Amino acid sequence: MSRKTSGKTKKAAPISLAWLRQVIDREWPDDAPAKGSIVAVAAYFIKSGDPDGRNVFPAIDTMARDLRLGRRTVLDVIKAMQAESMLERVGKIRTGTINYRLRLEAVEVESVSDSASDSVPSSASSSAQRGTLPTTYDRKGVGGGGGGEGSPDGNTPAAVATGSIINDDRANQIIAEFITAFDARLAQLNRKDTQRLEPHNDKLRRAIITKTDAGWPHLHTIDRITDDLPRTIHSITGLITSKIADLPDKPDATALAFILNDEAAAKLKQAETGLRQDQETCEAANDIRERRDRRARAIREFRRAVRNSGAADVDEAVNEMVASLDDEGRNESNPEAWPLSQTWVEFLKDETDLLRDQTKARHSANTVAVVL
Repeated sequence: MSRKTSGKTKKAAPISLAWLRQVIDREWPDDAPAKGSIVAVAAYFIKSGDPDGRNVFPAIDTMARDLRLGRRTVLDVIKAMQAESMLERVGKIRTGTINYRLRLEAVEVESVSDSASDSVPSSASSSAQRGTLPTTYDRKGVGGGGGGEGSPDGNTPAAVATGSIINDDRANQIIAEFITAFDARLAQLNRKDTQRLEPHNDKLRRAIITKTDAGWPHLHTIDRITDDLPRTIHSITGLITSKIADLPDKPDATALAFILNDEAAAKLKQAETGLRQDQETCEAANDIRERRDRRARAIREFRRAVRNSGAADVDEAVNEMVASLDDEGRNESNPEAWPLSQTWVEFLKDETDLLRDQTKARHSANTVAVVL
């Protein structure tokens, strides 16, 4: 990619968000750990390392404890990331902890001044060529520019700005969503203005729909145009229309960073929800396993008591008692859970204790008879 060598200072962009996004979007091998565990560890790496993806050295035990994952799981995730060439081991720090470096192509974000928007198109297009950003930015069904649902009737920004489509149902939805978000932002700023945006103003509608179709997210656009509102506003509709129109045609570096951060946060939240559900499923499975073990131990104790009692057919006596207890499930509110319930086990323990007491009493009587 060609770079202009003007007096502007250009900084290397943080790769953290792009790296996390690619971790989330990646199709991991079947033998890799659960996707939720991978994303959780990736997020912890970003928290622990430098913005450029270097000096990532969280302690394994600390990471496992904070994420509520097993130590073996964390190590397996790291191994999978290394196998996919997404993580590089670069040595150890003084404490002996392994130092890693994130290895994924990052979205390049250059320092762009408000007046120097000429570099924005090359930044956006190069990001799309590398596959690190989508060609459209669908914000809850709003936005786009590449056709489909994200863009009203699939029109390009130029078509939206000049066509009668600015008055159709889809356009009305875009305008309504934008103004709702704009009013909420003004309320946060504690503005005293009594003016409101005019939703039927053609210039305002064209400005909003054009930027939306080009991929500008509403919340970020609103933050940009309300950042320095004057104390006195003669026409808020005219002012906001002008501010929106002054934004670059395509999302600039700051807008792209907002989009990445917003999408990564949403996917991370989704992954955390999946991880929590996996943990709950695992806990439920462990509970069932423990209940089965308690049932099996109780049956073994009852079998031993029957054998000591001198019963002719131990198996028949045990099977009959278990079947009798299982039949009690017909009277329970949850018949399926009854066979593994603690109450079922307690009933069998009572039968075991009763049988043992009878056996002891019989042995005592036999001993007295022998003595006499």
